[in-house]
Amino acid sequence: MIQRIQARKLFSWNVLKIIILGQLVSLLICGTGVTSQYMAGSYKVNTPMLQSFLNYCLLLLVYTTILAFRKGDDNLWMILKKRSWKYALLGLADVEANYMVVKAYQYTTLTSVQGQTR
Repeated sequence: MIQRIQARKLFSWNVLKIIILGQLVSLLICGTGVTSQYMAGSYKVNTPMLQSFLNYCLLLLVYTTILAFRKGDDNLWMILKKRSWKYALLGLADVEANYMVVKAYQYTTLTSVQGQTR
């Protein structure tokens, strides 16, 4: 049986906050792509880790602050105590993948890289 989704639940503050933060991260990633292509093409400057640094700093600032103020078993300390190794592996994979994508801009065009990563 299909339940009717109530508009209040669908457009609650938590859902809208997640959508807004996701769009902010997407905008930063798009900005990284455009600036990487511009710098690699015009100036022959290739700094993949430095270009992604702002994204990772903002992610750290937003999500660590949110987790630090949570109560109960979902606070920052309990997550680090129980699952820190999983987040470390995911973080390493994400950094390496982002490095490869940004590094690809020195060898090809923005359109080509974006088409291959989707």
